[in-house]
Amino acid sequence: MLLGLAKKNIKGNFNNYFIYFVSIVFNVTIYFAFQNISSNEQIKGLLEQDERLLVMFKGSAIIIAMFAAIFILYSSSFFIKKRKKELGLYSLLGLKKKQVGSLLFYENMIIGSTALITGIFIGGLLSKLFMMILIKFIGMKVLIKFSVSMDAVVHTVITFGILFLIVSINAYTIIYRFKLIDLFKADSTSENKSKKSTKPSIVLALLSIIFFVIEGIAAMTIKDSPTFLRNVPIALVTSIIGTFIFFSSFLVFIVSALKRNKKLYYKGDNLISISHFLYRIKSNAKTLSIIAITNAVALTSISITYSMDYNMKQIYKLAYPFSYSYISTGKSLDKQVEDIIKKYPQNKLINSAESEVIKVSGKVENFSDLKFNDAYLISESKYKDNLRTKGLNTNFKISSSSQAILLHYGPKDLDKIKGKTVNISSKDKNLNDSFKIIDRKLEEPLNSLDMGPILLVKDDVYEKYYNKNNVVILKAYSIQNALDSTSLTKDLIKIMPDNAKFHYIQDMKQILIMSSMMLFIGILVGLVFLTSTGSILYFKQLTEANDDKGRYDVLKKIGISKKETNKSIKKQLIAIFMLPIIIGLLHNLLALALLGTIIDLSIKVPIIISTVSYILIYSIYYLMTVKTYTKIVTEN
Repeated sequence: MLLGLAKKNIKGNFNNYFIYFVSIVFNVTIYFAFQNISSNEQIKGLLEQDERLLVMFKGSAIIIAMFAAIFILYSSSFFIKKRKKELGLYSLLGLKKKQVGSLLFYENMIIGSTALITGIFIGGLLSKLFMMILIKFIGMKVLIKFSVSMDAVVHTVITFGILFLIVSINAYTIIYRFKLIDLFKADSTSENKSKKSTKPSIVLALLSIIFFVIEGIAAMTIKDSPTFLRNVPIALVTSIIGTFIFFSSFLVFIVSALKRNKKLYYKGDNLISISHFLYRIKSNAKTLSIIAITNAVALTSISITYSMDYNMKQIYKLAYPFSYSYISTGKSLDKQVEDIIKKYPQNKLINSAESEVIKVSGKVENFSDLKFNDAYLISESKYKDNLRTKGLNTNFKISSSSQAILLHYGPKDLDKIKGKTVNISSKDKNLNDSFKIIDRKLEEPLNSLDMGPILLVKDDVYEKYYNKNNVVILKAYSIQNALDSTSLTKDLIKIMPDNAKFHYIQDMKQILIMSSMMLFIGILVGLVFLTSTGSILYFKQLTEANDDKGRYDVLKKIGISKKETNKSIKKQLIAIFMLPIIIGLLHNLLALALLGTIIDLSIKVPIIISTVSYILIYSIYYLMTVKTYTKIVTEN
C-alpha cells in the first residue's frame, strides 16, 4: 500500500520533482561519463597510458559526487519543508510515524534509483559522443568505437546508490524530529522567522564593500611566489565573508533605504516589488550567498580552463605552425624526411616550407634579458614570403638600412629590447655594423627553434653579409593528424643529425592534451554546478511561491491587476537570479586577474564567451521560475 501511495505522490507532484530529477540525472550522466572515459582502453592508448591525465577524470568525478551530495541533500530539504502539512495530515488520519517515514523513504529511493538508471542509460548512449568531443578538443582525428565500461557502471551505482540511501534515510527520520503541531505550523514558523530582523546596519553594509576591496587589492598586487602564497588565502577568505555580508546586510540596507524613499516606494508597483524583494533577500540571504560563491567557482573553472586552452592553442599557432621543423644539412636529409612521411598515409603531407638565414656574430648592448653570441639575419623579402606561406599579415616595413627587427618568440619582457642597439659582425667578410632594433615580432620564419635570435634586415644589408659558407637552411613540414604521429616521429628522430635542432609537435603533445582535457573537464564540471545552483534557486522560489499565494490573493482582492502582479514577479525574480551571477562574475574576474599576474594569459575572449554562455543557460532557469511562480500565485 505504501509503495503504491509513494508512486502516486511522485506522479501527482511530477511538475515539482521534474527539475530536481533532471538535475540529478545530469549529475549522474557526467559522473558516469568521466568514469567511462578514464576506463576506456582506446582513450588510454591515445593518452599513452599517462596516469596523470587519467587521474584528472577520476578526480573530477569525485568533485561531482561531492557536489551532487550537497545538492541532493539541500534540495530534498525544500520538498520536505513544502510537505510538512501533508505529513501532519497523514499522522492525523491514523498513519503511524513508521509508515509515514517509510512512505518518504520509498519516494526518495524511487526517484533516486530512477534517476540513477536514467543517468547511466543516457551516459551510455552519449559515451561515444563525449569521447568524440574530447578528441575534438585535443585536436586528433581518431575513429572512436562505442563502448561502455562495466567498471564505470559499478562505480556510478555504488557512489550514487549510497548517496540516495543516505537521503532516503534522512527523509525517513524527519517525521520523528517534529511534533504533529510543528508540522501544521511549519509555514507560519518559517514566516515568523523571516519577519524577525534587526535594524539594517550601515557598518555591516560598508564592511562587505571593504572585504571586496581587500579581495581586489590582494588579487591585483601579486607579483611573485611569496606574494602569491600570502595574498591568495586573503583573497579567498575576504571573498567568502564579503559575499555573505553583502547578501545579509548590504542588500537589506539598500532595499530598506529604497523603502524609506516614499516618492519612489509609492510609485507604480514599486510598493509590491520592493516589499516582497526585501522579504526575499532576508529569507534567501544564505542561499544566495552560497549560490554566488558556487557561481564564482563554476565561472572560474570554465574561464580559466578555456583561457589556458585558448592561449595554448594560440601559442602553438604562432610559435609552431608546422608539425616538424629542423636545420637542414642538405637535400639528402630532406628527401629522407619526405620519403618517411609517405610511409604513413594517416599522416599525409599537407605542405612544406623553406627559409634561408645567415649566421653572424652579434651582441645587444645593455640588455641582460637576451644574451647571445651568434645571431641570424634574414632579408625582408624572404621573411614576407614565409609569412605568406603561413597566411599571416605582411604589412610592415623597415625604413632604414641601420634598423632591424628582432624575430624571437618569448615573454613580453623581450619587448623592452625596442630602441636598443645590436652589434653585428662577420669575420669572413670583415664587417662590423650597428643596428637599432625598432620592433620585435613573435613570428619566426618557420617554427620557433632554439638556435638564437633572428634579425630581420633590409635586403641590401642581407646581401652585404651574405656568405654561402654561413647560409643556414630551415625546413618545415605540416602533416595531417599531427598529434597522433608517434611512430612517424620516432622514425624521423632516428635520421636527424645532432645539430638539426629538430622540433616536432609530438614533443609537446602532453601539454596540448592536458590543456584540452582541462577545458573539457572545466566545462562539464561548470555545467554541473550551474544546473544544480539553478535548480536550487528554482526550488527555493517555488517554495516561497506557495507561501506567498495568500498575499497575492489579498492583492488581487484590493484591485491589483494580473498584469501588475506578473510585472512585480518578474522584477523580483530577475534580481534574485542576477545578483548571484554578478557577484560570482566579480570574483571570477579577480581570480583571472590574479592568475594573469602569474601566467601571461589573454583572457578577454574566453571571459566573454564563457560568461555569455553561462548567463544564457541561467536565463532558462529564470524563465521557467517566472512561469511556474506566476501560475502558483495566480491560480484559483
